[in-house]
Amino acid sequence: MTARVNTIEQRKIVIICDNKPVTARALELFQTKWKLSENGHLLWTAALGSAGMYPTFSWHVKVGERYTIRAHRLAYTLAKGPIPEGWTVDHTCFIKRCGLPEHLEAVTAIENYKRWNDTVIACKRGHLFTEETNYIHPTGKWRECKICRYEAVKRHREN
Repeated sequence: MTARVNTIEQRKIVIICDNKPVTARALELFQTKWKLSENGHLLWTAALGSAGMYPTFSWHVKVGERYTIRAHRLAYTLAKGPIPEGWTVDHTCFIKRCGLPEHLEAVTAIENYKRWNDTVIACKRGHLFTEETNYIHPTGKWRECKICRYEAVKRHREN
């Protein structure tokens, strides 16, 4: 059995992403975790985060020092540069496992939510969101179905 030897070059910090140092060896591993799909997406093939939605990548800088990051954030940083402080990376293709740089865009959290919200056409009870049924909170951070809201108030008053 041969031991893997990390050379000084492999331990060199190559890039900083989300205030975490990424080594040359970590980038080598990172690049092996992607697969180009038939429909043009670069899909993550390794671990998903605790919610099971977003790809995560972990690496050791030195013994006892482990970092974890969402893989699409590192993919964006490598291709396009640093993510502005407090911003998020939006998957414009709506596929959370995709890391293709052309499908990633740095946006504010509110803009990311609005984009996702625009893809939802009905509430969880199946009422379509229309001009008449869509209530948007004044902050613009969330919306709800007016029909469901009315029914909830009605149930509350009956009890």
